Amino acid sequence: MKKDLQIICRNIPQSVSLNNTIQQKADKLEQFYNDIISCRVVLEAPHKSQHKGLQYRATVEVTFPDTEMVVNHSEHNDLYAATRNAFATTQRQLSTNLNRRRTLQRQAG
Repeated sequence: MKKDLQIICRNIPQSVSLNNTIQQKADKLEQFYNDIISCRVVLEAPHKSQHKGLQYRATVEVTFPDTEMVVNHSEHNDLYAATRNAFATTQRQLSTNLNRRRTLQRQAG
């Protein structure tokens, strides 16, 4: 991502592999939505649950010139899967919002 990409890890050691994965996902988002100003990814490992074990949480925040979108993804026991799912959800929501804007612009005429 050529624009501002911020990666924050809470209770998780940051690795080059993880940073590269996030960079690739952010680059892919920017290919489809070039008006992104910044992207902030927060990865965290909340305290271990007695029943579920260690669950990772990924949050993606995307900032546009006129709005900000925050995607909270549900917890997953694999950090890379949580990251992948959060970016997939972000892409779906961006696509939905883009289609909604295009429809409103056509109706406004």
